[in-house]
Amino acid sequence: MRLDKNQLLFLLLLIEAIVVYLLAPKVSNYGFNVFCAIQYILSCVLFFILKKKKNYLDFDVIFMITYFFALFFYPVFLFENDPTRFFMFNLEFNHDVISRATALSLLGMNAYIFGSFLCKQKGGRENVMQNVGKIPVTNLLMIVILSFLGYVVFGGYGQLAGEYSEEVQQGSSIAKYVFMFVPSFLYAAIIIGFYNLVIKNPNKFHFINLNKFLLFVVLSLFLLMLATGSRTIPLQILLIIAGLYTLFYKQLSFFKLIPLIFLGMIGMFFIGIMRDPNSSTGNFQLIDIFMDLVICNRNSFVAADYVDQNGLTWGRSMLGSFLAPIPFLQNIVCSLFGIETWTIASSMIITMFTFDGGEGFGLGTNIIADIYMSFGMIGVIVLMAALGYFINYLLYKSKSSIYALAGYAIMMSYSIFLVRAEFTFFLRVLIWTLCIINIAKLHRISYSFNLKKHLQN
Repeated sequence: MRLDKNQLLFLLLLIEAIVVYLLAPKVSNYGFNVFCAIQYILSCVLFFILKKKKNYLDFDVIFMITYFFALFFYPVFLFENDPTRFFMFNLEFNHDVISRATALSLLGMNAYIFGSFLCKQKGGRENVMQNVGKIPVTNLLMIVILSFLGYVVFGGYGQLAGEYSEEVQQGSSIAKYVFMFVPSFLYAAIIIGFYNLVIKNPNKFHFINLNKFLLFVVLSLFLLMLATGSRTIPLQILLIIAGLYTLFYKQLSFFKLIPLIFLGMIGMFFIGIMRDPNSSTGNFQLIDIFMDLVICNRNSFVAADYVDQNGLTWGRSMLGSFLAPIPFLQNIVCSLFGIETWTIASSMIITMFTFDGGEGFGLGTNIIADIYMSFGMIGVIVLMAALGYFINYLLYKSKSSIYALAGYAIMMSYSIFLVRAEFTFFLRVLIWTLCIINIAKLHRISYSFNLKKHLQN
């Protein structure tokens, strides 16, 4: 395959990142960490320039900004000056692997960028959405409502709210299984709602064309989940809506994006404070709004140390999220092959490794730690390049295929969470949403409900 000049440039930067990783010092070196962070920023800036981005509220930009705070911020801005600013870093970890882990993070992003440029867009981005007719969403929204009501009835909602208050409530184990349907059906309905808007008027957004039932359900779920202190689904809803709106109707410049990001992070931080007032120490600093991202950096260090001591897991530690799309498959596989359940997720291995097999709270993982524990440096290069290619392909096809549009929207919803999670963390919601949209497209069942008529009867 013949490479163009952009592909060649980022191949050279990828090779440089490999060399930097291989030559990383065996002890933490502040100058080296700063060098990696500067290289990271330069790679991202070059990416934005050569991609000729006009809309900066997309997966690439959000992912790269989040990636910086989750994987570069601590070794550059905190380790030398305030190493235990955040509680996670009070837990013991090997400081000698910090520089190597930072170099690995640089390698991962350069692989992502190279993979993105490998996806060639012949003739520019396709802009004609295939009009297969309006797809009804009422049936999907009814499933969302019924599933959420089941979640409430079985105590799941109360238990979630109780996690951040003094009133601890027990919910039925059925609740979490019922709630599994809510995100995929809700996100599918939002995506179809945008699709219906676009085929009606691809050039201008008209509020009057919005499905009012969809708007009511989305807003209600958004506020109800936010009221519990949970930020995951509300933030994903916002990311899908903002991502699709800027994709089709109004592009957002970089300088307009930055204040929005800070406002969003500040909002999410204060929601966290309100749900757990004891978390506020009274010594607030601006960097505290990024705490949930920065603490993920420790997982890179633990992953590097774990591999040094125990070797690669060769995919076992990624098995959990890979099997998640098929209900109960995780338990079936573990039972059939005698696999301990804590070994199929890097987040659980990191927790067990930190607490030496004893009891402790979940420490999570991050995308680079997850890949590295399974397949090492080569895995980071291959899988991050594949992710870059996948995202660029979805973005290119998103205006011509409802399935690519759905794929991009779901990935957009994970643009913040993916950095601090398993590499295939998005897989279940992505596959379920695509299946739901396919069924809704092929089997169009619409319902009408005339309130006035029913009242008269």
